[in-house]
Order: sequence, then structure tokens, then C-alpha cells
Amino acid sequence: MAASLLGDALRSFGFLALLALIPIGALVLFLLVLHFMTRRERGRKPSRGEVARQEERAASERHRQVEAQLLRERVLRADPQWPEAVLDHFLRWLLSRPDEGSMQEWMAFRQFQGLQLREREVEEARERARREGLAVHDGRRWRLTARGRRIFEEHGGDRKRMNEAEKKRQQPHIRIDARGAGTVAHTIEGGVHGTTVHHAAAPTPVPAEADLQAVLQLVERLRTALADTDELSDLARQRASGDLGELDRELRAPVADREPGRARAALERLRTTLLGVDGLLEVVNQMWDRLRHWFPA
Repeated sequence: MAASLLGDALRSFGFLALLALIPIGALVLFLLVLHFMTRRERGRKPSRGEVARQEERAASERHRQVEAQLLRERVLRADPQWPEAVLDHFLRWLLSRPDEGSMQEWMAFRQFQGLQLREREVEEARERARREGLAVHDGRRWRLTARGRRIFEEHGGDRKRMNEAEKKRQQPHIRIDARGAGTVAHTIEGGVHGTTVHHAAAPTPVPAEADLQAVLQLVERLRTALADTDELSDLARQRASGDLGELDRELRAPVADREPGRARAALERLRTTLLGVDGLLEVVNQMWDRLRHWFPA
């Protein structure tokens, strides 16, 4: 009987021991899984040395990109055609983006060929556009003049082609009449004497002397009025005085050196600057009426 009880006790103890081994085994299995997962994750992460090498490569690449950008900037700005490209960019922007009040559009204009335009470059482009009669500032914003619009409307945006066309309009052209006498329109007179054609060069067409003197008097009148008026800002007054001086120089230049196109551009800029100042604008219009037949068509 005692042996039977001992056997039962041993069987019970063995069963309990087996039950106790189950959680212990589960714990051991969990620890093993955790250990292997940790090792795998550690293997995925780069070592400290590898991280340092990656950062060094990234810094080297950034430095290379900065150097390449600086080199490109130096090459572009060293190109003699760079100011011409900036001026063309400014004129195209005025044609397509006339509202300079938008900061977003202004910032977009400053980005050109991957570079940020400098303030000096922008000012030089504006001054050239104003000096060449391509754009003016009307007190509120910059805009194209009639001459500036002609670049795009008649010459596909090519300033050089427009300048050449303007020069050709001012050059003599030969016409053969029915008698065989060669005549040069506007600047050369031809005549036939016997069988020989004679050509005599005539001076470049200028305003009649009386008209020229009247215009010069109007120039002086406008110069005095500019100094006295309080309807213009200092900048507008300075701009108008410069354009008036250019017109005065063209009118007083020797006949062979006069350029009607430049005088016309100066008058157009004066018209724009003095827009809204009735007394001064009236003087400009009087000058225009007296000089209009002198200007190229």
C-alpha cells in the first residue's frame, strides 16, 4: 500500500514538474527570439564609422555642387553678352508680366538662367531700357514703350534686328525712274544731263529752321517749368531733365550727326514721365507736333 502511495506521489510530482517546465520553456524561447531580432536589427544599422563616412560623402557632394554653381555663375557673368541677356530678359518680363506689384512675379523675374540677379544688374537693365527708349517708369511701374513693343510685335523679340531695320529706314535707297535716272529717296537727288546721270547728296532731312528754333525755345521753356513744378517727384524730375537734355543735344548736333530716332525716343519718354502734369505735357506735345515730320515712319 505504501508503495502504491509512493508511486502516485511520484506521478503527481512529475506532472507538476512538467507543467512548470512549460512557462520556463516559453520564456527561454522568447529570450532567444528577442536575442536574434536584436542582432538582426543591429546588423542593419550602419556602424559609427560607416555613419561618419556617409556624412563625409554627403558634405563632399554639397561642396562640389556649390563649387560648380559658383563656377557657372562666374562664367556667365564674365560673358560680354550677359548684360544683353539680362536686358532681353527684363523686356520679355515686362511684355508678359506687366504687374510689378506682385512680389511673387518679381522674385520669379530675379531668377534667370539658374542665378539670382543682383540689384546692380537689374538697375543697369532698367537704365539701358530707359536710355534706349524701350521702357519707362510711369510713376507706378515699369512698362514697355511703343519702341519696346515693336521688338516683339515686328521683330520677334530680336533687338539687333530691330536696330538694323531702323538704320536701313534712315539710309538712302536707289530708285530708277522711267528716264533711266537713278534717284535716291529722301537723301540724294538725281538728274539727267545728256547721257550722264548726276547725283548730288542732300543733307539729312531736318526740321525747318523756323520749327527747329521754335522747338529749342520750347525746350528751354520746359526746362524752366521742370525746375519750378511741385507736381513731380525728385526721381521723375531728374529723369525728365535727362531726357530733355538728350533731346536738346540731338537738335543742336551737326546735321550729319543728328539721329531722329533718338530724339523721338527722348520725347516718348518725356511724354510718359510727364503724364498727368497738364502744363508740361502740353509743351511736350507742341514739340512733338513740330518734329513729327522729321521722325522716321
